[in-house]
Amino acid sequence: MQVFTDISSPLSLKRPVITIGTFDGVHLGHKAIMAELIKQAGITGGDAVVLTFDPHPRIALGQQVYLLNTRAEKRRIFEDTGISNLVEIPFTAEFSKLPAEDFIEFLVNLIKPEMIRTFFQAG
Repeated sequence: MQVFTDISSPLSLKRPVITIGTFDGVHLGHKAIMAELIKQAGITGGDAVVLTFDPHPRIALGQQVYLLNTRAEKRRIFEDTGISNLVEIPFTAEFSKLPAEDFIEFLVNLIKPEMIRTFFQAG
C-alpha cells in the first residue's frame, strides 16, 4: 500500500475511487466500506483510495477524542483489507476553516477522483 502524506503536488493515481473519513477506529463497518471501495475500483479499473486526516480533526482543534486504533494500526488494517493507496491529510485548525467548495477543489486537484464513494454511518 502506498501512503501519501505530502499533499503539496498532485498525486499520480490510476482512475482513483476514493472514500473520505476520520476512521478513529477501523471496525467491521469500515471494513465493509473498504470491500465496497475495492469492488468499485475493480469495476472502473482504478485505484482504491482512502483519504483520512492526521491528526484526528477533533484533536487538532483541541478536543479530546478516544481513538480505537493508532495511526500505525489503521495503516496496517487498511493494507490488510486490500486498500492500494492511503492519503493522510495533515489536519490543522487552519485547514478546518477551508470552505467546502475549496476543499472539493483541493481534492480534485490533488487526487483527480474518478469516483467519490460516500457511506452513511449511524451513531
